[in-house]
Amino acid sequence: MRSTPGRTLWVIMWLSACSGPDAGSSGPGSRGEFGAASSDRGEVSFLRHCSICHGARGDGRGPRAGSLSSTPRDFTNPVWREGQKPEDIFRIITDGLTGTAMPAWGPSLGPSERWDLVAYVLDVARE
Repeated sequence: MRSTPGRTLWVIMWLSACSGPDAGSSGPGSRGEFGAASSDRGEVSFLRHCSICHGARGDGRGPRAGSLSSTPRDFTNPVWREGQKPEDIFRIITDGLTGTAMPAWGPSLGPSERWDLVAYVLDVARE
């Protein structure tokens, strides 16, 4: 079978998408199947890594909040919860948020820990 430039490009793009650092990390959030255990693990990670800015309750009032260039997200706000997709939250945790103080946690936290954080953040918004 002869390879064409278009076919070669498609194969390269497909392989790149499948071999990234989070390949296979669609996680439970992509299917909306979070369990209590995932949220519990997420709470531990949140308190360890996120509460310094977002506050222990997730209300955006952490000890460092006042010194940041932008206000940390208040996850307790039900308006924020509406329309949030787990995949988008996972991406923000992974890559950070340009123009804000939100860092990229992808290099530091594995995919399962990031999905657990997504589960916890979504649970905080429901309370």
